[in-house]
Formats: sequence, C-alpha cells, structure tokens
Amino acid sequence: MKIRTLLLVIFPILFFCQSALCKLERLTEPEKLLADHKAPWTLKADKIEYDKNMLEYIATGNVILKSDGKLIKADYAKFNKKSGIVKLKGNVFIKFNGDWARGEEVTWHLQSETGFIRKGLVYFAQNHFYVYADKMEKRAGNVFYLENGYITTCNPLKPDWKINYNSLLVPLEGFAQAKGATFKIDNIPIAYVPWGFFPIQQERQSGFLTPVVGLSELQGFEIEIPYFWAIDKSKDLTLFGHYLQKRGFMAGAEFRWSTLDWGDGIILANYLHDNVDKEHLNDQGVPFETKDRYWIRGLISTNFKNGVGLRSKFDFISDRNFLKEFEKGSPSFDYTDKTFRRFLATGVLQDKTMSARESNFYFMKLWENSELSLDIHYWDEKDPLLNDLTLQTLPQLELNVAPTKFNNVPLYFEMNSSLSNFWRNEGVSGTRTRVSPGFAYPLKLAHFTVTPEMFLDMALYNLYQTGSSHDDLEYRIIPLFKITADTQLERLYDLKLWNVISLKHTVRPEIAYEFTPDIDQEDIPFFDKYDFLPKRNRVRYGFTTFATVKKTFGTNGSDSRLANVSYEEWLRLKIFQYYQFTKQSIDTPEDPLSYDTFRNKEGDGFSDVYLELDITPHRFVELSYDLTLSPDEDFVRRHDASLMVNMPSGQTIKLDYRYREETTTDEFISDFSWNITPWLTVSMYHDYSFDKGEMFKQGYGITYRRNCWAISLSYEKEGNDRRFFVGLNLLGIGQTALGYSTLSGTELSR
Repeated sequence: MKIRTLLLVIFPILFFCQSALCKLERLTEPEKLLADHKAPWTLKADKIEYDKNMLEYIATGNVILKSDGKLIKADYAKFNKKSGIVKLKGNVFIKFNGDWARGEEVTWHLQSETGFIRKGLVYFAQNHFYVYADKMEKRAGNVFYLENGYITTCNPLKPDWKINYNSLLVPLEGFAQAKGATFKIDNIPIAYVPWGFFPIQQERQSGFLTPVVGLSELQGFEIEIPYFWAIDKSKDLTLFGHYLQKRGFMAGAEFRWSTLDWGDGIILANYLHDNVDKEHLNDQGVPFETKDRYWIRGLISTNFKNGVGLRSKFDFISDRNFLKEFEKGSPSFDYTDKTFRRFLATGVLQDKTMSARESNFYFMKLWENSELSLDIHYWDEKDPLLNDLTLQTLPQLELNVAPTKFNNVPLYFEMNSSLSNFWRNEGVSGTRTRVSPGFAYPLKLAHFTVTPEMFLDMALYNLYQTGSSHDDLEYRIIPLFKITADTQLERLYDLKLWNVISLKHTVRPEIAYEFTPDIDQEDIPFFDKYDFLPKRNRVRYGFTTFATVKKTFGTNGSDSRLANVSYEEWLRLKIFQYYQFTKQSIDTPEDPLSYDTFRNKEGDGFSDVYLELDITPHRFVELSYDLTLSPDEDFVRRHDASLMVNMPSGQTIKLDYRYREETTTDEFISDFSWNITPWLTVSMYHDYSFDKGEMFKQGYGITYRRNCWAISLSYEKEGNDRRFFVGLNLLGIGQTALGYSTLSGTELSR
C-alpha cells in the first residue's frame, strides 16, 4: 500500500507573483507558476486575484492547475508566498499519473512538505486500493498519520469488504502501525485486531504470505506458513514452516537471485525429522525408509567474462519415497517443477517416480564455431540394489567443432571429442578418450542437393574392475558413411480469407543411405550411447510438408502495401520410414525428445512408419498427433493425440490421449475450464486409464468472482486420497486457502 506516495506528490506547487505593484490585481489570463522550473505549473480559474500586502494568490471558480501530466482541480485556492502554505476547498481533485485523491479541504506547506487532507479518498492504480480517512496528515520526518478511515479494493461508496481502522501511522520505511482494525464484509464485522503492523516498502515487501491448511489420511492435519524476505532488489529468501500432525515439523527455504555478476539461480531445501508411526506408513502402502527426510534442489545459470558460462542443476534427496509421501506444498515435486519453470524456464531433471536423482555442473567456453566444456555428472541413486552399480561421470571434458566451411571449397569439417572418467562402486570403471572427426561435401545437382558425409569414430579405453589392480587397454576405430539427397518444392496461393492474403505450401522429400561396418566391439564397455556403434546398412526416406500463411494487420481499410505483415505456420506433417538391408539394431527415431522408448531388437526389411502432425490454424487452437505404426504386424505401437483450445473469453479445453505398447500406457486426460459468465467459472479434469479400467485422477471446481473478491470450491480424488479446497481471494490482499488443490483458481486481475 503506497500511503506515502499520496502526500509526497499532491502539492509540489510554488506560486510566484509577477507583479507586486498593486494591492489587488485582477488576472484574466492563465498564470504561469514556477516558470523557471523544468516542469512549470499553470494556474487557470474563472477569477484570479493577487493581494500584494498579504502576498497571496486567490483563485475561485473552476480552479485548474497543470504540470507535466499532473492535474489539480478545486472550487477555491489560496497561496501565501510568505508562509508557503496553499489551501484548497470545494470538490478538490488531484490526479498524478494513474493515482488520484479527493477531499473537502486540503492544506499544504510547500517548503516542509507537511499538511493534511480533511475527509479524503485516495485511489492507487497499481494495486487498485482505495484509502479513506477523516484526516490525512503528513508530519515532519516523512511520517504519515491517518484517523478514522478504511481500506478496500471494492467500490468505495458501497464496498463488499473493507478494513476499518481508528488510526494508521505510516513511516516511509519500516512498518506501519494500525490501531483498532476491523475486517468487515458488507458492514458485518468478521475479525478485529486491536493493534498490528505491516511492511510498507514500495519495492518487494517482506512479510508473511498466505498460509495453506490441509487434511489427509497420510499426514493428518497440516498447515504451511511461508515468510518472504526481500533481501534486496536482486535477492530474496522464502522460509516455510510446515507442521504435519502425524510427522512433525518440516522446515523449508527457497533462495533466489538475479545479478549481473552471478547470473540467475534458485535453491530449494526441505528437512523433516520424521516422527511417523511405521505401522501407519505400512497401512498407507509406503514402507519406512529413514527418519531424516530432506530434499535439496536448485538451478544456476551464470555467464562470466570472456564467453565462459555455468549451467547447473542439482537434486539430492534422502530416500526414494520422499516425493511419494510429500505431494503438497513447498516440499512437493509439482511446486518445485512449477517454480523452476517460472524462474528459469526449465523443470526438474528427473520424473518424481525415479529413484535416481540427477545432478550436473556444466562449465563451457564458447567461440564462433566451437565449444569447450567440462561436465560433472552425478546420480543420487536411492535404490540400495542399484546404488553400487550406478555409473558416475566425474568429470567429462569435451571439445566440439560445429560444421565449418573450408575457404573457397564447399567442404565442411566438424568434430566431437571428449575425455571422460566413469566410476562406480561395483563393476567396470575407467577413462575414455574419444575423437570423432567428420567431413561433408554438399553438391547442387539440378533441383536436388546431395550431401555425402564420412565420420571416423575413434575411442581409447583404460579399464579397471573394482577390487582389482589390473588395468585393460581397449580401443575401437569405426568409420560411418552417409549420403543424403533432398529437395524443396513450393507453391504460393493467393487467398482472401479474413486478414490472410497468401498461403505457401512446401514439400521437402528426403532420402538417405547409412552404412556402418560390422566391427567386433565385445570387449568395449557400455558407459553411454557413444560406446557401442551398431552396424548400419539401411535407407531412410520420407518427407516433410508444411503450410505457411501471410497475414496483414494495422491497415484499417487503407492501402495494404502499408500494412504490417506476419507469417504463421498452420500445418506441419512429417512421415518417414527405414528399409534395412541386413539384420541390425533398430534404435529409431533419431529425435529422443519425441519418443519415449527405443527398440533394441534385431531386424531387417521395413521399419515402423513414424508420423508427426501439428495443426495450428489459429493462435487459440493447437492440434498435434504422433503415430508409430508397424506395417508388418499391422499394429500401432504409439499414439499421441493432443487438442488444446484456449479462447480469449477464458474458455479452455485440453484433451490428451496417450498409448505406449512398451509400457502398457493407455490413458485419456481431459481438462476443462469454462467461464459460464464473467463472474462464474466451472472447471474439471479427468485422467482415465484404459489398461486398468479405472479413473486414476479426477477433480471438480467452481469459482465465483466479483470486482474485488473471489471464492473457489473444489474436490479432487486420486486413488484413495480425497481432497477438498476452499479459497477466498481479496483483491490487493491475497488468497486465504483451506486445503491443497490444482483447481484453486481464485486469481483476480485488473
């Protein structure tokens, strides 16, 4: 609440008399005041007079003072040069940028910047606050004092809710003190605080955030209270106090920074000395692991001088059940993932169901066409059966050269090289030196581009077995050959569809042949994907087609040649397949981000057919479909279908269907949010598993909004866990919640 802003900027007006030769001079033209100031004020009224004996300006009737976006109106104004006091009466209205104030009478001392407003109402546009007081006074020492008033974000003439106070003492820094504060809904007293204080800094404010209360069979009654500490403009710290009836007290912290020297970073940590009853855990299907429960995770992104950067993600957890047991509030996976994405646009590295948590510290040095990097990779494995076998990369040094053209010759060179140290408690460990240079020579032949490529993948291993002093040296040298032919066909169509003036249809057919000889690699360990290079003798063929439209905007019926132009891709379709001449490992497709699993079977002949389709005919509609089809078995291995409709009026529909042959995943997910009226929103989501024949998750919610408040009710069910949520949001004050929910949509905005 910006109380101090009101009186600091209301009346910085200094009146100078341009003529002191008369006792009472009638001024008929607008008077310039502070003419030598960088933002001079002008005074205009029906009548302006100057009394030379009293050294006073007197203005009556439609008094208007203006200066650089500032406006003051009144029926009467009097300024005394000797005392430096200006008085305004009658319908006083002051507007400074988006803020404004009204009052019956205003008195202000210009030199000391002290004074008062009688029966004043102030509006702060930034947070939509109205503050009324019978008396608003600015005292010496930058202290404000208000008596007998109220605060609200509703219509101030008839507010749905307000906070009445007897007195309010507001220093410019520190904490404001309120006495006799009463929270009222429609003039009905709800809560009374005889004395209290709150922070009033203009920047981010330190203080307690909205607590959240919940109840579940696993935790019992729980409440989490966060405290936000705005350390400075570039750093903040949030502390969480989380009481769980059946577990004890969990402490949490969230530290964030964004500076020029140290870049951006966020670290979260939670700790609980677990006092849970072991039999209670077993009844809930969660075996006891340890009493000391913790989760430490963070993201760091820093760019140092001379092109050196650091990218780091770390994730350390006490046990494999932590994320299963604590699914709400600051220690939950969902809260962490959303917080990471909001702050640095990337989520948690590993899914919450995995027992191994991944951490890495990645240093890099960039040049125009090359990169030198140092990667320290660690897996925090909590499954005791897998812990000793878990492979760590400590560290890996890489030098990679992007495709670089030789002078005056269409020959490109690229190289991937690394020096890696692999270590684990049990099994084969060792170091690997790998160098893989490659050459490409693109040739333009008629309408086609033919690109032959050749790589030589060389690796040297120094291997040792845990508990053995004997080292083994192994190496491999494997050539890889590839030749690609592609072309691009385009056609342009003129359209007159709304603001679309043309459509370009593009087809890119491609065929490639890959060959890798069958070289014995039985003595080569498998540390990562670069160790084993399977034989290749296959053709990859397919095509990509997409439609791009050209749109104009901003013409308003004038010449279209002067309009602004934008381009949008409405459709993209990609289909490809392999034909394998000999039996070989099938590890397609090439993009691992688009596919969840890899087939490592031996096979020849035709591979599966892969299809990817994206349709975005409008910015409010997105449709995507991915398919993997086996032509030999006439069997679908993978379905991914997704439709999202997000209307500007607030209606949202999300439909997802997922099918995986390998993981027996077969589920349909729907998510609806519908604004029935501007004040009423209904939402629901369902996650139905076809393979299990049950509704895995479901939730229902309703939100009622008014101009200055909102209330939300929701019910969610996941397995045997049922959750209820009640949320009340007062605009400008914040949200008070009972329970945890993904449907707690009581957000208000202006």
